[in-house]
Amino acid sequence: MEFSNIYKAVETHRTVTYVALVPDVKDYNGDIITKDEIIKTAHEFVINLVKKNINVDHKKNSDVKQSDAVVVESFILPSDVKTPNDKTIPAGSWLVAIKFSEALRKDVIAGKYVGISIEWKGRATK
Repeated sequence: MEFSNIYKAVETHRTVTYVALVPDVKDYNGDIITKDEIIKTAHEFVINLVKKNINVDHKKNSDVKQSDAVVVESFILPSDVKTPNDKTIPAGSWLVAIKFSEALRKDVIAGKYVGISIEWKGRATK
């Protein structure tokens, strides 16, 4: 099964909304994150949004021009949401919407890019 965390695509706005993190579910790397940690991460993401770049597969020097892809929404679901294919996205999940240039959006919708990953560098605290 092909991995995709696309929740919805809105053609008229050239946006794609992704499920960035889901609480208490093992992610692609085998990590589990709580609702509280998701909220902290989402807040930190927005606080530092001007420093963020969208890149391809976390590869060095693969940043996408801001005119081609920019984060336009970031929100935490207050309650469970059913998707069009009858799956449930649980409350506390973090969703991120990205507005794409027409060419890049077509690649996303065609399946060339199937999801997002939150690249994050943390540090231990006492």
